[in-house]
Parts: sequence; C-alpha cells; structure tokens
Amino acid sequence: MGAKARRAANSRAQFNDVRIGEALLDAVAGWSEWCHRRVDSIHPLEGERGRVRHSIDCTPPPDPRLAYLPSQRRKRRVDHVGGPVVIPLGIVSKGPMRELDARLSDGTPLPLLGMGENVDLSVAMLAHALQTQGIPIGSSLERVLRLIAGPASIAPFPGDVADDLAQSGSFRGEQFWRPDDLDPVVSNLVRDLGHGFLLSCLLPSDRAGVRQILKVSFHWRIEPAEGGYFTLALHRLRASLRFASRSIELPMTAASDASSYHLEFQTPDGLDCSRLELPSGGRVESPGMLDASGQPVAHVHATYAHPPTGTARILLKVSRSGLSANATLSTFLTATIMWLAILLPGAKTALIDSADGAAALILAAPALLIGLTAGQRESALAAWGLGPLRFIILSCSMGLFAVAGSVVGVLHEPWSTALWWTVASAASLFLFLLLVGRIRP
Repeated sequence: MGAKARRAANSRAQFNDVRIGEALLDAVAGWSEWCHRRVDSIHPLEGERGRVRHSIDCTPPPDPRLAYLPSQRRKRRVDHVGGPVVIPLGIVSKGPMRELDARLSDGTPLPLLGMGENVDLSVAMLAHALQTQGIPIGSSLERVLRLIAGPASIAPFPGDVADDLAQSGSFRGEQFWRPDDLDPVVSNLVRDLGHGFLLSCLLPSDRAGVRQILKVSFHWRIEPAEGGYFTLALHRLRASLRFASRSIELPMTAASDASSYHLEFQTPDGLDCSRLELPSGGRVESPGMLDASGQPVAHVHATYAHPPTGTARILLKVSRSGLSANATLSTFLTATIMWLAILLPGAKTALIDSADGAAALILAAPALLIGLTAGQRESALAAWGLGPLRFIILSCSMGLFAVAGSVVGVLHEPWSTALWWTVASAASLFLFLLLVGRIRP
C-alpha cells in the first residue's frame, strides 16, 4: 500500500466513528442555534480579482464528540479534551476556493481540514443521519455516499447522484430505501452535500462554547459580461452615459445556516450602487432585503429558514462625479472651442493666418485632455463602465489635435470645413447625451 493510500485509510479510520458523525449532524442541523450572524463582505480588487470576506459570529458547540483525535471523543467535558475540535463552518458550493484563508478574530490563523477529511466527515454524518431513519449502511451505500460528498470534478456529477438518490432511494439499479421512508430534513442534507462540500476548521478546545467571530476569506472572480460584441459595445456605451446599469450576481455563503444573514458590497471608485437585493426565501420579507440608498457600502440582511431560491444581485451605475464629470467638461470645451472657431466672423481666417501661434494654443487643450485619460489600476467592474468615457475624452483630444494639424498643414477646402464641423458635431452630440444622462436618477 502506497503512502497516499495509507493516509486515506488512516483518515477514514479516524472519522469512521459514530460519535463524531452524530455530533456533526447535531451541529449542522442546529446551525441557526449557535451561528448567530453570518456576514459576506465583497471587495472588488484590481482587474477581474475580488475577495469575499465571510465572518461568522458564533458560539461553537462545546461537544467533546467533535474532538479531532478519536481518543478524546469519550471525554465528558470539552475542557477535558486534549487537542482541537472539529467545527463545521458551512456547506459551500463545490469547486476550487482559491486563496482560501481562515482566522480567529484576533488574526490567529485557523487550520482548515482538507478535501479528503471533509469528505470523510460528510460520509460519517450522512451515515448517521440515514441510520436514524432505520437505513443500514452497507459497503455499496457507503461508496455512493462517498461519491456524493466527493469533488465536483468526478463523474457522474455528485449533485445529480444526490438528487436521484434523495428522490428515488436508489442508484444504478440498487435500491437502498423507499422514497417515503426518508425524512425531508435528511433528504435535503443528502442533496446539499451533493451540490456543496462541508467546510470545517480545527478550533482549540478551550474556545468551544465561547462566543467569538471566525473569519474566512477567498478569491472571487468578476465574470465578464455576456453577449455578442456589438450588443456588449452598445450596452457599455449606454452604461457609461448613465442610460443603463450593469447587473451582477453576487455569491452568498451558507445564507440559511445562521440566525441572521448579512451581505455587504464595497462599491468601486467611479461607480454607484443603485440597488442591492437579496433573493426570496426568507421567513419574512423585510425592507432589509433591499438597499437602494446609493451608499458606497451597500448592506442588506435577511433570515432564511431554507436555502434561498436564487442569488443576490446588484445594479451598478456610473457615478456623476469622477470620469463622467471629466468627460462632460471635455466635450463642453471641445464643442465650445470648435463652434466659436466656426461661427465667429473671421475666426477661422485668423487662426489660419497665425498658424504657429494657433497650433500651440489648440495643442495645449489636447495635452490637458489626454492627461485626464491617464490609465489607472481599477476593478474590471469600473473599467467596463468607464472605458467608453475614456474613449470620448480621447476622441475630443484627437479631434482638437486634428484641427490643429489642419491649421499647421493648411488643409485645403472642403476637407478643412468638413473636419471642423465633424469635430464640433461629435463633441456636441456626446455633450448632449452626457448631460441627459447626468439628470437621470
């Protein structure tokens, strides 16, 4: 037997214990009793990177049966346990959790169990739950339970197996129980562990039974907007002009596994949060499930008796300040300069006759406008809406630069007039759209 196989066998033996399976089932079924509050705080970072910071205000159950070491599970009190205890933090969606980190409230790193150990714990918990329903656990059913609790990368997909098993009580022609024999609570647990994995940590035994905050954080990727090239381009332009908002789905971590669930979103610079809303499924629909205040940090909360039927959604809109204000000023200056040059009697002739001085004067404006478009490191959410505004500012800059070039190079008619009118008209159109967008709610 290889070293990897020996480690797997030792792990299974360590958690193949009715005590820890029973204690885990009690802890998971009673999450709302000892998890007082869960908070997901979502922080968009540079580019497509983001961070979910999940905090759990809880009183971990002081149950010696949750001892990590099998020899300590017979202790009568948790303060007699030597070594850490296993605390289930939540059932989270299956898939890689990149940059996963867990800490105590004082910043002390908190050990997290690996995939193999979490699978063993899930199997022990499911086995005990089924045994309470009078269902014997044979080797075939144990293999199915291990398949259900396993990673999403295996085939068949564990969620599909769990759904079929919970509904029919059979898998691949082998009947384990009649569908009506299973309590809905146990059936839902089978489904939950097929679609999510049990995230568990090791907590010092002397901290069990003490109210505290446990913190978990992991990477969140900002998914690109979906749609065809021209559809996305038009949507981006409308969003930058404040004629449309961008809707984003936000992750929710174990929303129903606490007495109260809270979600916060840190709005990136250059954007406003026009709406943050939690999905339905709460015990009571309350005003706290919706935040339309426009504050830089949007906050919603609810209490869920069951996992919500959807996910949280946020609407982001380009802010009136910042780059939008710069774009409005740039188009106003460009349109004003061009229409004065076109409409004032003798203005164009005077500019052409003093070509060198006029070129230096007009070129100063593009230099200033280009400075406003200087790239900066920002979230992909902000870049998606602000990109067209940078293009508008750059277009105004290049338009004035082209006009200055036509003066220095003495561009012949009718091309000179066509160029001047094109720049003036384009700047005026964008100015009109920006002004209309700014007066919209």
